[in-house]
Order: sequence, then C-alpha cells, then structure tokens
Amino acid sequence: MNKYILIFTILFVGCNSNKVELDTIDVMAYNYILDSEVQKFIPVPIFYSTINSFGNAKNLIKIDSVSSVGYDSTLEENLVHKIANETFKRDATYFEMEKSDDIFICDGPIIRIRISYTNGKVVSFIFHDINYEQTSKYQLYKTLYDEINNTQKINTYNSKEIVKLKFKQGKFLKYANNKDTLLVPLPPIFPPVPPLDEVKFVKQPK
Repeated sequence: MNKYILIFTILFVGCNSNKVELDTIDVMAYNYILDSEVQKFIPVPIFYSTINSFGNAKNLIKIDSVSSVGYDSTLEENLVHKIANETFKRDATYFEMEKSDDIFICDGPIIRIRISYTNGKVVSFIFHDINYEQTSKYQLYKTLYDEINNTQKINTYNSKEIVKLKFKQGKFLKYANNKDTLLVPLPPIFPPVPPLDEVKFVKQPK
C-alpha cells in the first residue's frame, strides 16, 4: 500500500512541477539624464518594485538625490493573475508602441515592466505615466503601477535591506538601458567646445 502511495505522490509532484506559473513582475520608473563626465545619457531610477505571484511587493522609492526608502506593500492577487494570464498569451512585439505622426509630449518618467515566468519566458515593454483609455493595451499595466504607488507602506526597510533591493534595481536598470538602446538609439552628444588655443581666427577677405 505504501508503495502505491509513494508512486502516486511522485507522479502528482512531477505533473505539478511542469505547470508554468508567474515568477516575478519588475516595474521601474526612470529618466535619462546627461552625465557630463562620461558624455553619455544614463538612466536614473525614481521608483522600483519587484512583485511575486501572490502580490507581495518590495519597493524602493527615491526621495532626494542620494536617499531612497524601501518598504513592503501588497497588491490584489486578482490583478497580478490577470497580468500573468494576459502577457503569457503575448510577446513583447504586441506591446511595442505604434509609430504615429501625432505630436505627443510626456514630461513624466519612462515606465518599464518585465513579467517573468517559471519556464523562462520573459515579456518586457515600456509605457507612460498618463491616463490611458480603458480599451488601451497599456491600461492594465498602468493600473498596476498606480496600485503599487498608492498602497500603504507595510514595513520600512533598514539599510541592509535597502542595499539588497538596490542590487536588484541596478540589475534591472542595466536590463532596461539595454532594451531601450536597442529600441531607439539615444541621441548623440554635442561635441564639447574646443579649448581657446584650438580656436583659429581667420581674417575675412575684403
């Protein structure tokens, strides 16, 4: 009898281990600024969150030029599951922004989301911090971003916990920067003004 129970348990666990599920959702809001020392545009994070399949989020928000606050928050599992189901049926090309001749001005940050699954599938794309129509394919993800920012801070992190979360944020920042530059190359930097001794004054002919 025990033999049959063991076989059934192995089969049950084996079948369930093959089920594809949501692993994590990473969300980051950031801007690009010019670093005059290296003459490059670099991404600077404003807000970062990593969310597990149960809706438990670890968040890091920038409060000034040097300091950040880390804290826990909880999202509705239904929202997280809806995002997991929606993106699993899609790939990143579906979420690419369509080219348009219309003038669009957005002074808010770039928001990048990455949805990762246990089978290795990853879907990542960007959207803006604007009010989308209910029919927009970005509305669900903007709702998630708003929910993260509006949820109550459950627990504030100590310095060690912030360092750990900053490490994850840094890895995602590199990922986002690489994705962005593949999507749209960053604008060229204007060459620096030459030193005075390199400037040549030429007498104009009369």
